[in-house]
Amino acid sequence: MTPSRRQSVALQVMNFKLPVFLLLLGLVATSIAGDGDGMDCSLIGFWRFDGAKDSVVADHSPLGNDAKIVQGEIHKDGRGGYLALDGIEGKVVIPGRSPFQLKQGSSISLWTRLYETRTTHLFGIRNRNEDWITPDFGLAVVSGHVLFAQPGAAKGDSPLLMSKSVVPTGRWLHLVATADGEGQHLYFDGCLDAEVAHPITFTPLGGPLQIGVNHGPIANLRADIGELRLYDRALTGEEVAALFKTSRANFSLPDQPAPPSDRDHKTTVETHGTTPADSKPWVSRPSRWLEGLDGFRPPEVRPTLSRFGGCMDFPREQATGFFRTQRIGDRWWLIDPDGWRFFSIGLNAVRNKKDDPAWAESTTEMLRHNGFNTTGMWSNEKLLRAVKEPLALVERKDFIADFARKERLMVSGKGSQGFIGVDPVFEPAGA
Repeated sequence: MTPSRRQSVALQVMNFKLPVFLLLLGLVATSIAGDGDGMDCSLIGFWRFDGAKDSVVADHSPLGNDAKIVQGEIHKDGRGGYLALDGIEGKVVIPGRSPFQLKQGSSISLWTRLYETRTTHLFGIRNRNEDWITPDFGLAVVSGHVLFAQPGAAKGDSPLLMSKSVVPTGRWLHLVATADGEGQHLYFDGCLDAEVAHPITFTPLGGPLQIGVNHGPIANLRADIGELRLYDRALTGEEVAALFKTSRANFSLPDQPAPPSDRDHKTTVETHGTTPADSKPWVSRPSRWLEGLDGFRPPEVRPTLSRFGGCMDFPREQATGFFRTQRIGDRWWLIDPDGWRFFSIGLNAVRNKKDDPAWAESTTEMLRHNGFNTTGMWSNEKLLRAVKEPLALVERKDFIADFARKERLMVSGKGSQGFIGVDPVFEPAGA
């Protein structure tokens, strides 16, 4: 049957409206995740690190919670810019002047390029218990995998989700974590990586949001941060894929090795007190590798060492049977009892809870095998002196403090804090 003129007009109108309707749907779907042009009403935090000014990163969401960069550097490239964190002091703090309310869910979208996969905090609220590495809320790297923590309103209701994939290093990665009240989901570069079913009731976030802060105030994230978004609802898988597709142009950089560090090689050690029985919590401390020092070249052949750990590759000096000092050329040296130049390499405290001679023998051999020749003054002197071939043991002698008190170069205080200025080791009268 041939359609009438009125029917033809109606069909033309419908054919015209259909692509317009689909186009509008596309625009709505794009703006849902907040691509920067169409702002999603569920976006409660949006920080782009290519636009930092005076260490302040503007929050482009309606809440306006600007972020503060602490010891980080902004790098510019052809696609924009990013924040470089050095792994020892660099971090970001978001105070949260306007409260972060989670009503129906949460989503974290983070563009990052990691250079190390040691256990560290990526983004969120650090745990109130400083002994725990998992955040109260947010993302962390644990044993090379991403961990997502989403607290619930009930006490102790904080489900944890670990990624199946190992975190890649040296390239940009888009991480998205979502929680919808029924379960949690982790996405790598727009694709679902892990999920778990765990119903929770959401609660407002309490505490400042931070990037790169591990235990306590310690910062140890060595990574680049490009962009961070926070939503008060769970993005769908389609929205995550669309967000990755629309934002990847800013971060589609080639894989690259870790940049050379201008602050030596960094690592983190953990300490918990002065004795093995100390009940203090373990705390992360920043440290450095010797091999990272400018100009350092490890020898191809290990030096020949004396029984005390002195270097026998140098000319031998007078043997006195005691450790002593001697000026050779423009440098002062320690000389071991057999007359060899001695560079002390030791641990401050080598102790054991029990008086175990076998432990002392095996520990001494382990230390010697790893290049140590000294044990510090807080070590178990009785046990370590009794081994067959003991290492040099440092004893405490307060001659510097005694001299400072005599010369009135010391005020009432504790340790080196009591000296006026610096330790008076170079005072002519004390030579």
